[in-house]
Amino acid sequence: MLPDHDQPAPADSTSSAARPPVRPSNRVLRRTGIGILALLSLFFGGYWFILRHQPSPDHTEDPPTANRFPPDPRLAYSGPFRNVHPEVKYVGDGECMECHNEIARTYRNHPMGRSLVPVAKSEANPPTDRAHHNPFEAFDILFRVDQQRGRMWQRQTRLDASGKPIYDFAHEVDYIIGSGMRGHSYLTVREGFVMQTPVSWFSQKQVWDLSPGFPPWARAGRLVQGACLYCHTNHVEPVENTRNRYREPVFDGHAIGCERCHGPGERHVQSWAKDDIVNPRRLDVPLREAVCQQCHLEGATRVQRRGRGLNDFRPGMPLEAFYTVYVRGPGLGETNKAVNHVEQMYQSLCFLRTSGDKKLGCISCHNPHEAVPPDQRVNYYRQRCLQCHAEHGCKFPAEKRLQERPDDSCVACHMPRSATEDIVHTASTDHRILRKRGEEPTNRHGSEPLPDLPLLDFHRGVPNLNDTDRARDLGMALFQLHRAGMPLTGPDGEFAIRLLTQGLNDCPGDVDAWEAKGKILQTLRRPAAAIEAFETLLKRAPSHEGALVTLGTIHRDLGHPERALPYWRRAVEVNPWVAEYRRNLVMHLAARNQWEELRPHCHKWLDLDPASVEARRYWTESLLRSGRRQEAEAEFARIRALRPPDLATLEAWFAEQTR
Repeated sequence: MLPDHDQPAPADSTSSAARPPVRPSNRVLRRTGIGILALLSLFFGGYWFILRHQPSPDHTEDPPTANRFPPDPRLAYSGPFRNVHPEVKYVGDGECMECHNEIARTYRNHPMGRSLVPVAKSEANPPTDRAHHNPFEAFDILFRVDQQRGRMWQRQTRLDASGKPIYDFAHEVDYIIGSGMRGHSYLTVREGFVMQTPVSWFSQKQVWDLSPGFPPWARAGRLVQGACLYCHTNHVEPVENTRNRYREPVFDGHAIGCERCHGPGERHVQSWAKDDIVNPRRLDVPLREAVCQQCHLEGATRVQRRGRGLNDFRPGMPLEAFYTVYVRGPGLGETNKAVNHVEQMYQSLCFLRTSGDKKLGCISCHNPHEAVPPDQRVNYYRQRCLQCHAEHGCKFPAEKRLQERPDDSCVACHMPRSATEDIVHTASTDHRILRKRGEEPTNRHGSEPLPDLPLLDFHRGVPNLNDTDRARDLGMALFQLHRAGMPLTGPDGEFAIRLLTQGLNDCPGDVDAWEAKGKILQTLRRPAAAIEAFETLLKRAPSHEGALVTLGTIHRDLGHPERALPYWRRAVEVNPWVAEYRRNLVMHLAARNQWEELRPHCHKWLDLDPASVEARRYWTESLLRSGRRQEAEAEFARIRALRPPDLATLEAWFAEQTR
């Protein structure tokens, strides 16, 4: 959900031929687990090492013009279900309810059935009094949530020394996202652009606070990309090559619907035939689990395969035909409990030692159609455990067990909850299903991790670099980890570039790979090559938001404002709701004394981010340039009231401007 950082990171000067790659940092990968996966032999390790450390070529040939996208796996499907074909249409939950009314009734109370709700249709909103941390202060800003007659606003106010507001900025909230079990975040939609607001509700502590990981520079709203909405809403259609714009109406349905797990329903509502709809219980275990994994398997990073779209996956098909999910190699140290639940389950002995009809899976314990009421959960989940453990139950003496846990909860002991490290105010249930309290099974796969193999394909193990598609996906994975915060060394960057170039030679229309390659070249301080990559991308996708922003940034950093300016103009046209784009455009227009063109952009910048002292300084100067001195003095008084750390410098600047 975070936009890319525009500033290039320092390149590592160590020779790529002499230095092995570093593993992803613990800070980035702490939300990831140690994954499944079969025994890893030294043969595969040597194979990886040889390929990994081939010298990087000084240059690559221009790619051919023909694209060789992989064929659509939905067209090659040969299984029993007839709703997998891409031409079969979705019909919406209303059609399903006509025959499955009881399931629909219980599903409405399930977390998936409450994943997105319009504010106007919300039946119960959290309290907004001081006892629930409303208002609260962050970034020297007073945040406050107001509700009235089916509407909600999240306000940001900055007070002067006397306690009077300098500005009062409000996001009107359009949608509540999240089931509420851990909390709610909130979305605002403007002209098809979706932003997350800064304030969230945390159910377990019953408080309002900043949304998880919310940075101060995103005060105007954090861009919400398609991968987030895919798993929290029923259906969205991203506008191609934009970061957070969707075809309107943005949401086709709201909460996750029946067809997410059963596939498109057009044929079934016409025929009522069982093979015209997917029943996950009839699937083989890997395909059954893929239905859940489409949203519940995140991994260290997850790469959409080239040629595939956000909504292409169909229940009944393998997830790996649409995504490559990378996890940390087994035994790589950190096994913290915030790891993805699917990865944890695959480590559990309950999963490893069961097979056939008794093979443990998500629906062994979880009913996707009905939520278990809180007062029934202990008994419900104990019965799930006893399906396999009735004859060989708990070895801990019952008398001592009941003294500690009068409700005799299996889950409390074997799947304890603990505070997560990456999301404040929440807890996560440990799905490793530990046999003994305090057990830390760092490696249940029987082999030590290879020192040069930080990432594994969750479904296939060691990546096959002879396969162009797999090589490309690994290059994309390294880029995505870097974008999420992993330091990228010179050898890692060169390796990723080689993998991506290999894929682009085979498929030059892969705009995601061009963007990844260009961003890595930017990070490695190779601006000329990065510019070439992004210009090549723009020839294929002239309105690609990421390419426009990055080219504007590179030319700005090279001291070429005349070359940067056109890219920032185009970026603002593509996405008018990002304060940072307006900032860069205003800076470049001011440098060229184009004040008439600057004014509406500076005004919009202030609308989006009234806390920005920089925006107010440019607005003050624009007022002075147009002879509106009294208004300029009033604006500079607001700058004084904001008490920026460089106020003395700004005072000297203002005195010079008004002399």
